[in-house]
Amino acid sequence: MSLIIVKEGNKNFQHQDADYDDYGANDITIIFDGNFVKLRSVSGRIIFDKDGYLFSDVTIIDNSTSGSPEVYPSIVQLKQRLINLGYPFEGGATQVVSGIASIVAGDHILVNATDPQNPEVSFDNIMNGGTP
Repeated sequence: MSLIIVKEGNKNFQHQDADYDDYGANDITIIFDGNFVKLRSVSGRIIFDKDGYLFSDVTIIDNSTSGSPEVYPSIVQLKQRLINLGYPFEGGATQVVSGIASIVAGDHILVNATDPQNPEVSFDNIMNGGTP
């Protein structure tokens, strides 16, 4: 089981998995959960596989430039590439969660809105500037 994320243009991404119909709506966010990524709609609806994809099973194709398939050796590198492409995801962009607030998440603020009625916000080493 693998996931292909294709950037077609500015904030225009297609999502492909051989077991599902392609998904191109712009109401999607990606959740980084350990070594897995999960796709959810902004409202929390599961997109494709509910358990997500191992990061090494995710391929990125940037059709706005070379169009060559890209696979990354770590989840950190995968996340950074998606940031660089402008991909919407939890933990890295401003977003509205459950309509209650606009949360700015960054490197040390993690937002989990899998359950949109009870979003979780956690802080990762924020007091030490990110170092343990």
